[in-house]
Amino acid sequence: MHSNRLYPSWDQISQLKTPLTAGELALVQYLDLYLPKDKDWTQTNKLDDYKHLQTYSGWLIFVQPFLNGARPDIIIFHPKIGLMIYEVKDWNLKNYGNDQGGFKVHTKDGSYGVKHPKNQVEHYKDNIQNQLVPAIGEAVDLNKKNFGLIKTGIYCHNSTTSECRDILGTPLKREQFKYFPFIGRDELKVEKLQDVVPDVYRSVSFSWKQEWNEELLFWLLPPFHSIEQGTVLTLRGNQSKIAEPQPGHHRIRGVAGSGKTQALAYRAGKLASMNKNVLIVTFNITLWHYIRDMIQRTPFNFRWDQFTFAHFHGFCKDRLNQFGVKWPTGPVREKFDSDESFNQALELFFRFTIPNAVKSAINNKIVDYYDAILIDCNTRV
Repeated sequence: MHSNRLYPSWDQISQLKTPLTAGELALVQYLDLYLPKDKDWTQTNKLDDYKHLQTYSGWLIFVQPFLNGARPDIIIFHPKIGLMIYEVKDWNLKNYGNDQGGFKVHTKDGSYGVKHPKNQVEHYKDNIQNQLVPAIGEAVDLNKKNFGLIKTGIYCHNSTTSECRDILGTPLKREQFKYFPFIGRDELKVEKLQDVVPDVYRSVSFSWKQEWNEELLFWLLPPFHSIEQGTVLTLRGNQSKIAEPQPGHHRIRGVAGSGKTQALAYRAGKLASMNKNVLIVTFNITLWHYIRDMIQRTPFNFRWDQFTFAHFHGFCKDRLNQFGVKWPTGPVREKFDSDESFNQALELFFRFTIPNAVKSAINNKIVDYYDAILIDCNTRV
């Protein structure tokens, strides 16, 4: 099977350590067969070479893309229209349903809470537009008509479209499925293509900004960073010592502007060049974007998919979402007598309630491991 717009390629997919599920495979085959493609595009056109996308006319398909370590099932992308995220389930929906305790699976051993696929796919969307490519989120905030710049869909391989909508589609109304597809196996027909991909027959979206494409593709298909790309970041004085990777736990202190972040970025680049997987945590989104730009300047060879970037509470949210745990309810201003008491409660909530919820959620679970965790803390801890 040959395709010139599928990432990874069919040959690479056939060699995955964890094979695609039957549902993932069926949906990828359907999309690759029927989505419009640019006949002049070949995989010798590098996605990280932005000029190739300016004239591209068609859809690209990404299977389990890296997405800062999140790995959604399928993302389809048109550089002049936008993107769509699909969550695929091979469930027998007869065993699933909503009740007063939330969304559950019913087995012979009892009923258990599980993560609703709608929550999962919307979590990916939220991460893209509010953390990875925040310019998209800003466009949505300015004009709610831009809410559909990133679309989402649910595909249930072992169910009909009707069953998928009845069991998973609540509380959407029938007419909303036109924009937020919940589909079953019976929908995978060429005449149903617009039901599967609502924007499939559009040639352009005036709301989609092509300057977003380069940043988006960085996360969908992280490029290789070569030594030649960076040589601008140089260290001085004590920075050289603290920038060298060392085993164990270390805390570096210094006044603002002393070069701690530069040293961290250099250390991160060198760790990645040693084939280490690195988690970088900051206490706000802006700072980790700055660190990523600084790592770009380091003189090392590495793959960008060796990094996962997060701000602390975003990291907590990702872990809770991973294990289907709701974000705890925080303090409500109206219940406090003063701003001071409310702010104190809010600080306790983020400092203790959220981390404790994460600790509870990951207890005795299989979690992601990293070779190195680097934390840039610009506040007192």
